[in-house]
Amino acid sequence: MKRLGAVLLLFCLVGMLSSCGRQRTTAGVPGSDYDYSAVVAGIVKLHKDADANFPEHFRQEENPTRLGTEFDPNAYFGVLKRLSMAKGFVLDFAYFHHLDGGPLLYARRKTTPPFKTYMDYEKAVGGKPPIFGGLPETAKAFIDQVTADGSPESFFELVVLYELGGQYYRIGHFYLNDTIIVAAPRDIERVIASHEDTFVPFTEDQKRQARRIDAQPRVLFANQDFVGVSLVTFSHYWGGFSRSTYLIRRRFPHTIVDVHQEVLVEYDSHSVI
Repeated sequence: MKRLGAVLLLFCLVGMLSSCGRQRTTAGVPGSDYDYSAVVAGIVKLHKDADANFPEHFRQEENPTRLGTEFDPNAYFGVLKRLSMAKGFVLDFAYFHHLDGGPLLYARRKTTPPFKTYMDYEKAVGGKPPIFGGLPETAKAFIDQVTADGSPESFFELVVLYELGGQYYRIGHFYLNDTIIVAAPRDIERVIASHEDTFVPFTEDQKRQARRIDAQPRVLFANQDFVGVSLVTFSHYWGGFSRSTYLIRRRFPHTIVDVHQEVLVEYDSHSVI
């Protein structure tokens, strides 16, 4: 019954947050001085800076060993300033490499040594290895040790970390995990421009539809137990522009209970124009 109640609440939030967008009201919108787009751009820059110093042993070795000199994912909290790790925990990652390659984030106690290899991680937490870049269920478990300060902005940042965390040091099919958060009209223009010289540029109709999207993220406190976050994402490989609504527990641990996704502008990267 609890699960059914959460699902019903999610669909109520979807309707409420969607209507906010259509009417272009400020209901459910955090402070107007908060720059969502800049926050997302800060995470993207961290990933670009990390990739500029891609560890060669990650490219060359099967099941490579962490040296401790690689990107520190705790740098996320320098951008996501309304989030922190739970007391006594830090954020870390194990690196998988077998043809494809990419990091899997996890939370560990400060007093516990990090996993040196992905095999060590897998033995400890269980689950199957990534196949064609598909992440195991354990790959998002770290979010339960991330604390939000309770503000609307903090729950937006929680979703940013949930969706974008780990998009660095990618090889091969790990690039299929390509979610982009679109938080302002300028972000939509960047997506359109980035596809102009590709094999599958946007059609004029797709551009018109995309530019009509209200990209403003919204946060709505549903009751004492749950908060809803609605934002627009883009994926080159998985359907185009979508609106995603997340149902999140307000109290720690801030488990993301469910996600509803609605495609706004379809984009098929395999189309032949």
